[in-house]
Amino acid sequence: MTKRKTQFDAMERVLHNVDAILEERGLTRRQLADMLDMDESNLSKMLRNVNSPRVCQIQRLADALQVDISEVFKQPDLVHS
Repeated sequence: MTKRKTQFDAMERVLHNVDAILEERGLTRRQLADMLDMDESNLSKMLRNVNSPRVCQIQRLADALQVDISEVFKQPDLVHS
């Protein structure tokens, strides 16, 4: 029996949750990057964990989205098929 992946790692959760918040608010990553005074490619690298973001950077991201940092790290609902 193969074990299904039931949890995202932390940065996969951040990416998923940020994209969900952006979609809910009708915003783009470019707009978020502008809110953070950051280049869009650097934001993308941060979200994909290419440059190992620090917690303070994730807090800045949450502040820009006007959500508690816990909303950025929360475990998303998973759809099981």
